[in-house]
Amino acid sequence: MPYNWTRPQHGAERELHLWPHQSLPPHGYVRFLGLTAALICVPLIPVLGSFLLWGLLPFLLLALFGMKWALDRNRRDHQIIEVLTIGKEEAHLERIN
Repeated sequence: MPYNWTRPQHGAERELHLWPHQSLPPHGYVRFLGLTAALICVPLIPVLGSFLLWGLLPFLLLALFGMKWALDRNRRDHQIIEVLTIGKEEAHLERIN
């Protein structure tokens, strides 16, 4: 988990900010979806110009948009921060969704 220590101005307390590691950066997200779209189009090449293309196309597009939805959902679910405040007498952990 990536973290960042900060020292607030109001006292001797220290704060630790934690957030989940995002293993897929934004440019990797675009590359992955682009490569997936290109590889999904490979089976469509032999059926270009036939009615079979229109039978396969909705399922291939559904697979591509399902992958995009899953990646977006994963990124949204990991947009959390945990703040650990350590004082002289007590410690306080707060989770911010």
